[in-house]
Amino acid sequence: MYFFRDDMSGLNFPYAHRPLREILATLLEDRGQPEPPAICTGATVLEETLPQMARECTLDIPDKPARPRMWLGNDCGNALRQL
Repeated sequence: MYFFRDDMSGLNFPYAHRPLREILATLLEDRGQPEPPAICTGATVLEETLPQMARECTLDIPDKPARPRMWLGNDCGNALRQL
């Protein structure tokens, strides 16, 4: 489960910037494993990674501009999103 360390000194998982292509390749490689390492991309800005998808996934909300974002990963838990 992604969360804070018990002493709240930081997160209990490694954090790294990786290209989306690399993350997708890793997810595909690991899909047959019974317990693959947890991988999660959090709030990835679509304009920067998948511009065509960003153009296609829009909401016209007056006065509330928002940049489309994507969460992608395998079977992992994020305690911060479950509070």
